Amino acid sequence: MSFRELDLNLMPVLDALLTHGSVSRAGEALGMTQPTMSHALRRLRVYFNDPLFVRSGARMVATQKALELAPVVAEMMEGVRARLVPGAGFDPAQSRRVFSLSMTDMAELVFMPRLVPRLRERAPHARLRVLRLMPRELPAALERRDIDLAIGSLPLTAEGLYQQQLVRHPLVCIVSRDNPRYGERIAREAYLAAEHVGVMPFGRDEDIFEWALQAQGLKRRFFMMTQGFLTLPMLIEGSDLIATVPEHMARVFGTHAGIRCLPPPVELPALALRQSWHPRFQHDPGNAWLRALFFETFSADRAG
Repeated sequence: MSFRELDLNLMPVLDALLTHGSVSRAGEALGMTQPTMSHALRRLRVYFNDPLFVRSGARMVATQKALELAPVVAEMMEGVRARLVPGAGFDPAQSRRVFSLSMTDMAELVFMPRLVPRLRERAPHARLRVLRLMPRELPAALERRDIDLAIGSLPLTAEGLYQQQLVRHPLVCIVSRDNPRYGERIAREAYLAAEHVGVMPFGRDEDIFEWALQAQGLKRRFFMMTQGFLTLPMLIEGSDLIATVPEHMARVFGTHAGIRCLPPPVELPALALRQSWHPRFQHDPGNAWLRALFFETFSADRAG
């Protein structure tokens, strides 16, 4: 297949067939006769070397190849309608766009349980794809349109990227519920003497929060370093280990029967979570809608 051989006029036909599952109904939606639709479908089949649709009763059922093409075609057509057709805008209730996000496990745990219900209510046909990318990969991925948004705590330094703070979370400690060493608080000396589980995402060589203690001339003792937050409750439960995590994450971990949360005995800055996007998305209606949804979802946290 050569891109030069692809007639882009066939893309609305493929989009309509994927939407309606019928040559006649797709033709009605496009204002095209059935013979014209059938001819367009034959050309699509030749180009993609695949039947694309096979008959099952009264419906045309998409093949695996057509299903793989569906999100690409939907996004292409939505982009054309939103950016080239005056007044088309972005209709979340009808959109079948696949939004791609890059976020850490921490950001996914904080954001997704609250965002997904709103997304499903307002854009029931839209889909999400969540990726894990290294920070150094994010600017290029945003520029290539591989992802719509990057969500996380590390500020991106690439020139020209837009960034917006979504929420700040204080840091707290989590310990085993049956750990006899601590009451309602952890003494500073006990905190520094304890063995900690640290998190160093994306190959960092130190815990994500260690710089804040180093700035005060303090140093923790680490028993273990891991690259993600999600196993911390299982590592802490039944041990004398301590971990320092964002408060929202600690509240989620607090539902784990073996874990309790305590305030840190040293001053630690709140963790800022941001969303970042490329300038080419700044005026994209769908991207702007998703950014607004993220910002709205966590407005109560900012007010608090």
